[in-house]
Amino acid sequence: MNPMNQPIVLTCDGFPFVFNPSACDTCGGYCCNGESGNIWVTRREIVALAEAMGMDVPSFVDRYLKKVGYRTSIGERCEGDNYACLLFDRKKGGCSVYGARPAQCRSFPFWDYFKERPDEAEAECPGVIRLKNPGDTDEKGERLRQRDGEGDDMKFPGDFPCTAHLPI
Repeated sequence: MNPMNQPIVLTCDGFPFVFNPSACDTCGGYCCNGESGNIWVTRREIVALAEAMGMDVPSFVDRYLKKVGYRTSIGERCEGDNYACLLFDRKKGGCSVYGARPAQCRSFPFWDYFKERPDEAEAECPGVIRLKNPGDTDEKGERLRQRDGEGDDMKFPGDFPCTAHLPI
């Protein structure tokens, strides 16, 4: 929440939805669980993740990462029909290294996959709010304005800008 107690929503060009990041506080980690997949990490992210876990890099790599071809991904554990990121803390209901999570996680739900599948994004993430006219309104049909009149540009994988907004 911001000082005016209005939820901040994030938008990204070309996506037919906005995202309310405050939903992360109560969702239980839907984006950290589900189908098997890869969360790609860079060397810089590996160092930050190891530091956030209070581990040296070699120990972190051995315990939490896997090689997939020439790339490195965070591993996952099978839980019945579900797969969970190894950094997902089931007791906490969220990421154990939320502040240091990799760019792929920080950019969720603004992944190219969901651009053409907004129904799946909405079903997977309680923070996704479909727009009737993308770029125009929030879930109540209220027009959006950029926070402080400017918006906060953020860089995510693929170099697409995301902007923080407040409902008017």
